[in-house]
Amino acid sequence: MTIWNPVIWHVSYFSEAPSGDQIQFPNGSAANPGFVFRGSGSTGLYYTATQVNVSVSGTLRLAISSTGIAVSGDVNAVKGIFSGDVSGVKGTFSSDVSGVKGIFSGDVSGVLGNFSGNIQQGGVTVVDTNKLVITPAKTVGTLPATPADGARSFVTDSNQTLTAGIGTPVATGGTNHVPVYYDGGAAAWLIG
Repeated sequence: MTIWNPVIWHVSYFSEAPSGDQIQFPNGSAANPGFVFRGSGSTGLYYTATQVNVSVSGTLRLAISSTGIAVSGDVNAVKGIFSGDVSGVKGTFSSDVSGVKGIFSGDVSGVLGNFSGNIQQGGVTVVDTNKLVITPAKTVGTLPATPADGARSFVTDSNQTLTAGIGTPVATGGTNHVPVYYDGGAAAWLIG
């Protein structure tokens, strides 16, 4: 019995590798990939000197290299477990994102999910595993000069206690630990 194989190989696209057990195809580009999926001349796979790429309708959408994976465009409806860093993410997440450990340098909007580890910014924990918001302690001298109106922080060297100085500008010179907020109208950090 003869079994018909419906796969048609276009010999012009492939060449035998020196080892004889691999298939090679031309490097190509996003607009003209070396390996094209049926139905679109600009959707497929291609290789550059440093990475393997996937293009869709002539646009690079996925790049895989020795340093990681880069995605171009939003990542939507993500559901998964991420055990390593997720860097430079920009997208809308409409499903669960569980066990996230990562650094987000872009917008992450509409998140629905469970975070089993600490949430950090710049290596500093801002929400811990007990779901407590952590305001990292600073000294008065390290407070930003002109942050957004309503910004909050916590200092460890105020010259007044919370009860004695509430609503007044914070000043250094003591050992009092007090919460502070930035009043844009007064252009000052106030105790409270």
